[in-house]
Amino acid sequence: GSGRSGGGVSRSELSNLKRAEIRRAGGAAEARRYCARRDGTRCWYCDKLIDPEKATLEHVNALARKTGKHEPSNCRLACAPCNLRAGSLKAGQKAKLREQIRSEAASR
Repeated sequence: GSGRSGGGVSRSELSNLKRAEIRRAGGAAEARRYCARRDGTRCWYCDKLIDPEKATLEHVNALARKTGKHEPSNCRLACAPCNLRAGSLKAGQKAKLREQIRSEAASR
């Protein structure tokens, strides 16, 4: 592969971005920009194009469950309806929900 992610940034460039980048004040907006650079600008669940500035920040391991952290490896972009639908499910349940949502979209 070219070493480029869906967002067009090389893996080495991403590795230079530090966790502190999404932890500082105003971290949610920076986290959304980071996820967009890393993963592209599609909802993690339904795969629809979304504006990173308007997207919600999905924590695969929910912060509400105390197992999730606000760090790059745990964050994904999601549209608000999908993020609300996922709520504070466990990570494995969220992966199944992602498959279900994409399957529903494909059958329309």
